[in-house]
Amino acid sequence: MPRYDQLRTELLALFSEVTRAAEAREAPETSARLRAEEERLAEGRLTVVLCGEFKRGKSTLLNALLDQRPGLAPTDTVIATRLVTVVGHGETERITVVLAGEEGEDPVRRVITREEIADYVTESGNPHNVRRALLLEAELPHPLLASGVVIADTPGTGGQFGEHSLATEAFLPRAHALLVVFDCTQPLTAAELAFVAEAVGVARVGEDGEGLLCVLTKADLVADPGPLVEDARAKLAEATGLPPAALTVLPVSAQAKLDHLAGGAPEDLELSNVPALEAALWAALARRRATVLLGAAVTALDAALAALLAPVDAALAAVGQGREEELARLRAQYRDAQGRLTDLAAADATWRGELRADFRKVRSDLLQQARREHDRVWLKAHADYLDKEEYLENPDALVRKIAADTVAVAGAVSDEAERRAAAVLKDFAERSEIALALAGFPRLPDPPVPFLDISGKSGTVDQPTGRLARFRATMAGIGTGGAVGAGLGGSGGALIGTFFLPIVGTWVGGQLGAWAGAAVGALAGWRAAAAEADVELRKQQRRALRAALKEELAPLRTDQLGHLRAGVEELVHQLSAGAVAELESRIAQERESIGATVRRLEAESEATVEDAEKRHAALTEERAPLQRARDRVADLAARAAGLDG
Repeated sequence: MPRYDQLRTELLALFSEVTRAAEAREAPETSARLRAEEERLAEGRLTVVLCGEFKRGKSTLLNALLDQRPGLAPTDTVIATRLVTVVGHGETERITVVLAGEEGEDPVRRVITREEIADYVTESGNPHNVRRALLLEAELPHPLLASGVVIADTPGTGGQFGEHSLATEAFLPRAHALLVVFDCTQPLTAAELAFVAEAVGVARVGEDGEGLLCVLTKADLVADPGPLVEDARAKLAEATGLPPAALTVLPVSAQAKLDHLAGGAPEDLELSNVPALEAALWAALARRRATVLLGAAVTALDAALAALLAPVDAALAAVGQGREEELARLRAQYRDAQGRLTDLAAADATWRGELRADFRKVRSDLLQQARREHDRVWLKAHADYLDKEEYLENPDALVRKIAADTVAVAGAVSDEAERRAAAVLKDFAERSEIALALAGFPRLPDPPVPFLDISGKSGTVDQPTGRLARFRATMAGIGTGGAVGAGLGGSGGALIGTFFLPIVGTWVGGQLGAWAGAAVGALAGWRAAAAEADVELRKQQRRALRAALKEELAPLRTDQLGHLRAGVEELVHQLSAGAVAELESRIAQERESIGATVRRLEAESEATVEDAEKRHAALTEERAPLQRARDRVADLAARAAGLDG
């Protein structure tokens, strides 16, 4: 069993044990917190996004990783739609497609067979997504997915359908790990390197890139993939800014793994190198999950055990010599604490206003960041994208690029919101002396990608105007060229005529030379003027097209900013409400523990001195399993911190 799965299993067992102890001691708040965190750990998901350019072998690799023969994901030459396929664990196979509902209605979930998948996720089966498919979800009884790993197979980027790239880019902020696929038989392109650099910045793969794995597929088609791997590692390091040693780059033959599944030949499995990829992937996921999932579980268990131990420890302290004085001191101490917590729990307690004020500051800062980053997106669109032929000739691609940049802004604002919320909680915990931790941080939703009929046609210079401008320019060129040619031709003709017959020859030569020079000059002037007029006309058309596109795109800019603002408002509202709910729960847990402590001390005051030894033994026996459980929590925390596979 992988080390993460083992730790997770041990933690889940410990949750059950500690929850039973809390229920036996009638500690409902502690029990509720334990059950909620146990559920989060049991259902905890870690998303691996499988991405790369079109026709790099992503779907074949997914089938190979999950031992799917026949394949789950279509792998023929058809082009996938913008649909993302999310594969998770299930006791039995179940495939569901999510379809857009009618206007104003919720999406519709439809269970389909494996044979129907291509009808929704391929361009040939679902041209231009006429079925309005939003997502494909597959549940498989595969052991590699049993611990909560989810693999998202995204559409290929860089293909002829730009919405595929946008669907992939929009899914990146959900990634805890990236599995980027390249092709051994083709050199890495500038577009691929740019995509990886962007993906690392958007996805949550860790500052050191531990959640980034790069795969060179079709390794069986090259004699020695080693040099290709090193070349790819160097280029990826330069593109991402990560040190080469931190990058995992593996050559793989997914087809060889599928051949092994079909025939069982061990040499096919060795050739595939898929076991090495699996080992690297699960090791990286173990490190990511130790941070993302295990840390909160360990913290919740330790806090619960501390709350359960406090009454027992107080009662033990009250047993022995000087018991009356010690009892009085402890009763006063815990009643003071009880009073402080009662004040904190009051509806008019000042901390609620203080916490909301902290989050209002976070809200203001996030709104400024969203506006600032969004302005940068549009500054780049106006100053850079609108100067590129690829976008002027294909305005739909321009819309998709701007939308993708705005998705990245939403991801950056979400990351900042998470950092700021954590800082607020830490600062408030220090002031209130109560540890706080949100169970999960919400994120800004991806901005919608509306259908826009952007053409720039309103900025095209009309044909009559263009022809008239060209005619005027060429006529002026003919006149100028003819005059210059006549002058030069006349001078040359006169010189030649004078050489043969002075006076008469000079006049005749000058006339003939002027006529010939005028004709040649007019022709040359016409050609030069026509060419210059065409260049100027193209410049005018580009300026008019850029101006028209700016005007047509203006509503999109307004809509995007409105979406970002509304998203920030809702995000901060959720964070603030979550923080208040967490503090109220922690106050309730503390009051619960202190209330039990006070009751223990009151009971102790009524006991006789002669029973002290028996009471001490009973309390020690009661305390022992709780302390053992807390020691196990500390051990699990240390093991999780050193998790590497």
